[in-house]
Amino acid sequence: MSSSKLNPMSGDPAWLTPENLAGLGTVELRARLLIEGLSVGQHRSPLRGLSLEFAEHRPYTPGDDLRHLDWKAYGKSDRLYLKRHHQETNVDLMLLVDASGSMAYRSEGAVWSKFTGASTLAVALAMLAHQQHDRSGFATFGQDSAHELGMSSARQQWRLTARVLDQAQPSSRAPAEPSSADDLSKAVVRLGARLRRRSIVVILSDFFDDPTAIRSALARLKFAGHDVLLLQLIDPAERDFPFRRSTEFEGLEGEGRLPVEPAALRESYRRVFAEHLESLGRAAASLGFDHLTLATDEPLLPVLRECLSLRAGFASRRG
Repeated sequence: MSSSKLNPMSGDPAWLTPENLAGLGTVELRARLLIEGLSVGQHRSPLRGLSLEFAEHRPYTPGDDLRHLDWKAYGKSDRLYLKRHHQETNVDLMLLVDASGSMAYRSEGAVWSKFTGASTLAVALAMLAHQQHDRSGFATFGQDSAHELGMSSARQQWRLTARVLDQAQPSSRAPAEPSSADDLSKAVVRLGARLRRRSIVVILSDFFDDPTAIRSALARLKFAGHDVLLLQLIDPAERDFPFRRSTEFEGLEGEGRLPVEPAALRESYRRVFAEHLESLGRAAASLGFDHLTLATDEPLLPVLRECLSLRAGFASRRG
């Protein structure tokens, strides 16, 4: 059956190709259909698998979902508490999305940019967090003005994340144009002041930076007790280097133009690119973190499932 004959609103995974998702107008709709696709074909939905056996109370903080307030406890103590349940994780999810110029890249073989793929996954993860009564927060880096949303388990949190990401499109920069954008290291320092308790930090980026600097930034998160997942977005042309004709390559973050003879560089480029991926994987593994890669011509559903599996591992490590 051709994918065009499938009903997209059914969440059929066969319909959820990058080509079909890219045709949808908003990141919110793409993420919603991804979550539907996640549930199809599973005997037990990952969105509805939570036991609701009462476990404990915790004090209310601004941004918490008011539906979980315990009004009986309020009547007795005059203080606001939230009910928590077994299998409700005590986890905050922080999404750190790279919005630097290189994330705007989309080759002829890709159906969307790295930023579009990252945004869709980030909103899907925020939606899952809401469904599982976890709090989520969000911040961009790599732009002169970062976009941020504080931690919240409120119903509208994932929609706000989608709205902000729809507006936070990365833009390229001219060589002489000054930049005050945060790189990953600065973003992690800024984040450290905001995360009040142990969190899962998912970083969605192409990680086109010095692996040593990236590892230093990750070490800060490790020292603070956070679990981290690196989700690396790659354009197929960056991976395969399929270029044939002599041309000028233009840096999207102020590097300028460089004339290149692809045939002379292909093997060296592929070797350096592979080494960079391996370095990043080693840096993550050395700190006990996970590293996933996703090319922008690949479906999102498998990597989203893997994120859920890793999330279960995080929860198990935390007891």
